[in-house]
Amino acid sequence: MMCNRAIKIIKDSISSLCLDLSGYTVLTEVGSNNYIYTPIIPLLAGAKKVYAWTKDSSYGKGDDIAQSCFNIAKSLDLEKKLEFSVNYRDYNHVKNADIITNSRFIRPIDKSFLKFVKPKTVIPLMFEAWEIRSEDIDIDLCDDLGIKVAGTWENHPKIKVFDYVKELTLKMIFEAGFEISGNTFAVWSNDDFGEQAKDALIRNCAKSVELISDYEILKKHFKNVDVLLLFDYHEQNDYFGERGIFNIKELKRLNNSFGVIHLYGNIDCNYLMENNISVFPKKNGKAKLMTYTLAHVGLLPVIRLLTAGLKVGEEILENSISELSQPINF
Repeated sequence: MMCNRAIKIIKDSISSLCLDLSGYTVLTEVGSNNYIYTPIIPLLAGAKKVYAWTKDSSYGKGDDIAQSCFNIAKSLDLEKKLEFSVNYRDYNHVKNADIITNSRFIRPIDKSFLKFVKPKTVIPLMFEAWEIRSEDIDIDLCDDLGIKVAGTWENHPKIKVFDYVKELTLKMIFEAGFEISGNTFAVWSNDDFGEQAKDALIRNCAKSVELISDYEILKKHFKNVDVLLLFDYHEQNDYFGERGIFNIKELKRLNNSFGVIHLYGNIDCNYLMENNISVFPKKNGKAKLMTYTLAHVGLLPVIRLLTAGLKVGEEILENSISELSQPINF
């Protein structure tokens, strides 16, 4: 069923950014929940054709997801411009695309993928340039082939998407069963995600907040820590375990009642639970991958970011780069 609010947000976002994809063909993904609207954005922005890839995952069956998206497109009289590929990487779609989004079901954009990309096709990232992952996209090969890649400024005044990290921080803390007022937090991070989390906690009356990325400093503060937030995008080492950054026995000697909330990083959830440590979410974490995306907050941040990423694609194609676009290889 089409969500009228989602369509309104899409149209408002398109209008705000003056997104116009008339004459262009877009290859993107379609996902579950709030990501069901990913292909609807370029359709409503006038794209000539939209290819949407999906597959079976823990979030749902690919066929069901594609059908739900098709129903939305049909209700808008746009279904004829939409074509799906389910559980299959259709390289005919790649050959025809002018804009290819670096979305989950499109990745990896590697040699086997890029050999089908036509000249002058562009790849906008649905996040900032500093968040790029080499395992997701072969930038060197893109450079060799003349394929332009750019990030998206997530806190452009017209979208202010990165600010939603604050709301995500608060929501995760509440869902984990903790309060903010009266509690002491240690935020392990050395980037903007940590800064956003710290700001959210201070603004919501946390007893104390320390932003830390040094284990020796963490130990000095750890006696009074109620919640340890792991929000470091760049950290690729394990946090806990035999080769972990943290010595769990040492931390438990200092403080036997702390909880862990992880947004980023290699986390063995079972290891923490076996050591009687409260952990949220109760799933393993991976380096440079969010355990919850901003979709966990709601529709606004997702649609605004996806629309902005498509606008970056339009800007690259038309050589009209604004401050929204963050060129990577040009």
